[in-house]
Amino acid sequence: MGGGRIVEAMVEDFKSQGYEVTYHLVNAKNYGVPQDRERVFIIGVRLDIANEYKFKYELPHPTHGEGTDRQKPYVTLKDAIGHLKSSEIGEVYESSFSSRFLSRNRKRRWDEVSFTIQASGRHAPLHPSGEPMIKLGKDEWVLPETSEHRRLSAVEVALIQTFPANYVWKGSLGAIYKQVGNAVPCLLAKAVSQPLADFLSSYYQSVNPASIEGSKTEKVEIDTEARIVRKKRIKKYKKRLPKYKRRQYGKKTFAVTPTNQKIKVGKVTNKVKEMVAI
Repeated sequence: MGGGRIVEAMVEDFKSQGYEVTYHLVNAKNYGVPQDRERVFIIGVRLDIANEYKFKYELPHPTHGEGTDRQKPYVTLKDAIGHLKSSEIGEVYESSFSSRFLSRNRKRRWDEVSFTIQASGRHAPLHPSGEPMIKLGKDEWVLPETSEHRRLSAVEVALIQTFPANYVWKGSLGAIYKQVGNAVPCLLAKAVSQPLADFLSSYYQSVNPASIEGSKTEKVEIDTEARIVRKKRIKKYKKRLPKYKRRQYGKKTFAVTPTNQKIKVGKVTNKVKEMVAI
């Protein structure tokens, strides 16, 4: 941005407000995200916190790369969406391919990472199936007519952005593509924020070492107390119900009221549960 001048200006502005600031150019594929996606992250820590607790933000080392000993291989399109059945693909943005869309390659192979997922269904990358695009000249590509070509579906781009498969999206198809494309990939967000989370966890544990264990104990005590209260209420409300006698009619057991009405035993139990508001 502006040859780096804009970022430098932003950093200076934050420093003048009492923050220690660092910025990092990060590619999502280096942190387990199956796509080429370069973004700049600006991290600011208040100077009083940085000085008092000797905390300095350091970007975690890349976890994925060209398959070196210290890094895992890049996550590919095959890894991310190759398992999907045709019934699991979901809706796909259907539209003709504009000259702008065909001005560059939009299709990666199964064994590669995806192109950047954009905030538009119209500009979603192409699915890796079928033949690759052919370059005719500068800013001019074509799709071979010998195979079918389609854009990645909303489900597929969400998986490439490393959202959980069961994540529920709201809105129209176009709105979902936009939400997915505007998001920071989940695994990248986790990697970048992990040093901050570790610092906060360490800080709170040092302030109150028993806080974590105490919260677990407190939850157990609350659950136990709730069960005791529930048992007392059930016992109380059972007294309000008429006394039923159990009788066997064929293979089914019924509770018989004093007026000889037959009620399934399960309904008696459900009646008690309805009266106990827990």
